[in-house]
Amino acid sequence: MLKIAFFNALSVHYVILDLDFFTYLSKERTWFMFKKIWNSHFIRSTIIGIIVGAFFFGLFLIWSSNTSLVGFIDALTMASLIVFATGWFLYFSNEGALSSLFYGMKTFFKGIAGKRPAKSYFEEMNEREKIPKNIYRGFWFASLLYAIALVILYVVYVTN
Repeated sequence: MLKIAFFNALSVHYVILDLDFFTYLSKERTWFMFKKIWNSHFIRSTIIGIIVGAFFFGLFLIWSSNTSLVGFIDALTMASLIVFATGWFLYFSNEGALSSLFYGMKTFFKGIAGKRPAKSYFEEMNEREKIPKNIYRGFWFASLLYAIALVILYVVYVTN
């Protein structure tokens, strides 16, 4: 039990808190909020984008073997471009921009082998699963975070 007093100009208010109840309630609520946030495609893909970007950042930093500010700027540039390109390719695939090309190539090679495709182009496009928009938006947001860090480092480099 905890007794807290709040003073007002006219009166004193007392609040009695049972800490065990609020601790249990906050653990349950925190776990519920964590599950709700984690089930969001945007948060998951943003975290994955940040991890992929960090991997490529480290890879390019090792590859260039330049640990000066310029090396960090170069590695951060490449990491942000790769994460943005990943989101862009997911978006491009989701909109079906190259699906007619892929279907045509598949039909052509099946025709050479003497087989016909099981589905028409229209059926195949209607039955394919779309990628949720928040997935490629999460990758774009992760690349934006890297780009903000890149701009800050570049401003530091230019002003020195």
